[in-house]
Amino acid sequence: MSRRGISSFSTVLVLICLLAATAAQAGDWNQWRGPNRNGVSPETGLPSQWTPGTAGGNVVWQQSTFVFREAETSETSLDAGSPVVMGLGVDGKVFFMQSVESRRSSRMVALRESDGAFLWDHVTQVYGGDGFSVCRDNQGAATPYADAAEQRLYYGTKEGRLLSLDFDGNQLWQRLTQTGNQDPNAFGVNIHNCGNSTPIPYGDTMIYPLCPHFELPETTPYVVALDRDTGTTVWTREIDSFAGPLFQMLHGSWSQPVIATPPDGIDRMYMQLADGSLRCIDPATGAALWTHEDDSGFDRTRSGSGHPFGEGSEGVATPVYNPPGAFEVGSGAIYVSAGEDPSHPRETPIGTGRVWKINPMTGQKIWHYPSVNNDLGNVVGSVAISGYRMYVGDTAGFLHAVDIRTGQKLWREQLGGGDIWASPTVADGKIYIGTQDGDFYILRDSDTYEVLDVDNVGSRIASSVAVANQSIYIKSDRHIWKVSVLNADCADNDNDGFFGTENCPQGTDCDDDNPDVKPGEPEICDVVDNDCDGLIDEDFDGDGDGATFCSDPPDCNDADPAINPDAIEMCGNGIDEDCDGIDTCQCVDFDEDGYGTAGNTAGCPNSGVDCDDTDPNTYPGAVELCGDDIDQDCSGDALICASFRIEAEDMELENYLVRVNANFASESAYVAAAPTAGSASAEGEFRGQPGYYDVAVEYFDEFDGQSMLDVLIDGNLIGAMVFDQDLAGTAPNALNLTDQIVAIDEPVLAGSMVRMQATPTVLERAPVDRIAFIGGFPDVDGDGWQANEDCNDVNSLIYAAPSEVPGLVWSNKNVLLWRYPDDLGGSPLVGLFDVVRSDNPAEFFFALHCVEGDDSSDTLAIDPETPDEGVTWFYLVRAENPCGRGSLGRESSGVERSAGQCQ
Repeated sequence: MSRRGISSFSTVLVLICLLAATAAQAGDWNQWRGPNRNGVSPETGLPSQWTPGTAGGNVVWQQSTFVFREAETSETSLDAGSPVVMGLGVDGKVFFMQSVESRRSSRMVALRESDGAFLWDHVTQVYGGDGFSVCRDNQGAATPYADAAEQRLYYGTKEGRLLSLDFDGNQLWQRLTQTGNQDPNAFGVNIHNCGNSTPIPYGDTMIYPLCPHFELPETTPYVVALDRDTGTTVWTREIDSFAGPLFQMLHGSWSQPVIATPPDGIDRMYMQLADGSLRCIDPATGAALWTHEDDSGFDRTRSGSGHPFGEGSEGVATPVYNPPGAFEVGSGAIYVSAGEDPSHPRETPIGTGRVWKINPMTGQKIWHYPSVNNDLGNVVGSVAISGYRMYVGDTAGFLHAVDIRTGQKLWREQLGGGDIWASPTVADGKIYIGTQDGDFYILRDSDTYEVLDVDNVGSRIASSVAVANQSIYIKSDRHIWKVSVLNADCADNDNDGFFGTENCPQGTDCDDDNPDVKPGEPEICDVVDNDCDGLIDEDFDGDGDGATFCSDPPDCNDADPAINPDAIEMCGNGIDEDCDGIDTCQCVDFDEDGYGTAGNTAGCPNSGVDCDDTDPNTYPGAVELCGDDIDQDCSGDALICASFRIEAEDMELENYLVRVNANFASESAYVAAAPTAGSASAEGEFRGQPGYYDVAVEYFDEFDGQSMLDVLIDGNLIGAMVFDQDLAGTAPNALNLTDQIVAIDEPVLAGSMVRMQATPTVLERAPVDRIAFIGGFPDVDGDGWQANEDCNDVNSLIYAAPSEVPGLVWSNKNVLLWRYPDDLGGSPLVGLFDVVRSDNPAEFFFALHCVEGDDSSDTLAIDPETPDEGVTWFYLVRAENPCGRGSLGRESSGVERSAGQCQ
């Protein structure tokens, strides 16, 4: 992989995170399951145990969900909505939904984040009579979306309202979903069993799904986009036009939409509606992109609700997008589960659940879990993914851990005896989840089942845990808690809401004896860090150099950042840079490596000029690392790494056998695991230049099975690889010799131990030819492509062969369309396309049918022939430009292929 490729991939991940966390501040948990709607948080320092109850220990506060409405609130309330957390301390707020009267009304509640004190609530009433909103046992399922920048909340209620409030509880607008005389512009959708969804922002709109009950007159589900400022309709999409054969299996939807941007840069919205199918929708227009229909075989005749239709689940769980990374290849994946509204009286036996892994760009299923031993119960919650581990709970009370690379189970354990409705939250190496019996579990995020803490809170837990401000927020039907890791020394001496020691819940008060000094306090000109941000009088610093006229000594020139009491005095220029009243000379050594900057080396311990006086590892004569574009020894040139390879047969082998074949193996040999080995390893010493490399494992991937290989350097895992491309043949040969490349961020040093640890299968013996450390190449013309990749490294407008041709789709039975490649290697763009066909993807190597050859006029091909009944044909497209020929892309099963020219 080139450095250019690494940079592009990182940019994609940043864009995905920025889109998902729109208008959320660092540390906020601004919507259901957090900023990315995936139940995963990067927060650290979180509790691994607690004791439910009032404040004390590491419980910062406990508050009743009935607060301020105890006399009006039904004791049968079953509120599944989760809390959101915005801001920190006395100015922060916690919001959640809570039912008030049985089947009649609900409210949005705001608490103060620092101590859980009640701030306000906003109550809405059912309109149009009892028949308008069927909401069993007063259950509320909504979680608001909070916009930190605009200070607004957006949410749907069980009574069929869509609302926007400001953070002080003032209503900005509302829309009704059901037909009624209160709003002639209502959408006409009867929300069933509180099946309301959490909205999601996109541009200037908020997008909501609306699902009716199959027995109600209005049987068409909708997706609507409303103006964020006014609530007026921007677009409406009726879903039945692409619902497929499962249409009318409607019951209500609790699924939340998710917006993501796969590596092709196109925004997509993923959601389930009440027929159980996963849909991919254009969030800008509502246009359908693809549908993955529910093939779980979920049998509704087992329920006690008298559904007239048989198979198919309901849209209960929310999809989760997992972007490409160390354990997620290709374009990432969508994970979504099958399940049914669990509020009906029924038996939901083991075997009713299903989780799919789906290609986010095509809707094609990658795998489903369970694939064998169908031991997953009905799934209500969504999955959470940590590294290569996926966690999901079922209503039989089991929590499952699954390897996302293979879809295989790691472990399955029952959490007490209660159903699991909540979705797991993963943070700081821990899993947080509650059950319907009120058991709250803290588990180790691990390949093995390990309970860190379990407590019973005395009432049902159906909501998911929020994580913010180094705290977790737990909500049951009766209470909500804020829990943190507290030091024994945590104390608030000045009673300003902030603690004077580190690792306390509200952050560190830099002066716990002065209530006017704390995080968030306005800065005044008094040579004190009033807001505890590590800066003093920064609002009064005219030139931004960290010194002010309030300082002691004061800044003698607050209009020039190069002049202040801490500046370095330059020699003989007649300027008093350090404000001491005189112009004197001295050694200027910012990084304290003994070498001074140009013109300021007098008196320095070492002779010579430091070429980078901000890095103590860079100076004349320093150790040079190759491949990092840094001139450590100040020689004038950065060192380029020379490639280095270790033959597998020359390594120290355990359960690996040397195989000799001079026809295709480098150095005439490779290694394969012994037939009876459960694992095999090869270890050797790196003897190349110290520096930064991409590491490639060159191996054979036959058409007969799967094996896995971990690559470690000095005991640190740098790549976990799966051999499952099924390239050609059932034995190593020239056609199935391939490689996988991983880029590492740390330098490889001379003498480092390189280890390959394989897990073979009976058919796939993890055959490895060698491991290569790929050296760097210069980029002469500065177009971002290295010389080994650039077909013309003196002209920045010409650089590389075309990238993969994406987006191969059928327009109708005989017309094939594809998307023009994003990158055809510079200007001028010349696109020559060949289209080939085969009824066997393995035959793309040697047996092709040419549909269309060398056509640069369009991105369309017409095949006059059609496949026989029950036969699948595979099509590929080749692109060519002045730099060469690009990949043929991927055939229908998602495996990358290559082939000869179309004849």
